[in-house]
Amino acid sequence: MSIAFLDGELQRSLEPGAPSTVARLITLRAMRDAGLTPTVFVAPILPEPTDSTEQIDVLIGALADAGAGNILPTPLYLMRGVRDLFFAWLAASIPNSSPRTPTATRTARARPVITATSSGHG
Repeated sequence: MSIAFLDGELQRSLEPGAPSTVARLITLRAMRDAGLTPTVFVAPILPEPTDSTEQIDVLIGALADAGAGNILPTPLYLMRGVRDLFFAWLAASIPNSSPRTPTATRTARARPVITATSSGHG
């Protein structure tokens, strides 16, 4: 399962027609209650709208609280032509964003797996 945003408006903008974040968190809790140890991909982590330390920390806390056993952060990867389209969309859609070409748009060679605990995250 992937959950990249707690912001419902951003989620609807980027994933129109996809299940809401709330629905995904409910599903995550149901999986945990059924005895599973779900892994959640935080994907994609977007430059500007979702890549601050505070935003990632809050999201990981919400995922741990909802029952994630493991959390796999996944930075945004954009191919050259798509990158320009994304940053144009970002500039038009997110007020006060300052589009940049972040290192997060490159393929991650090693992605950390965060093991969630019932007392929070870590």
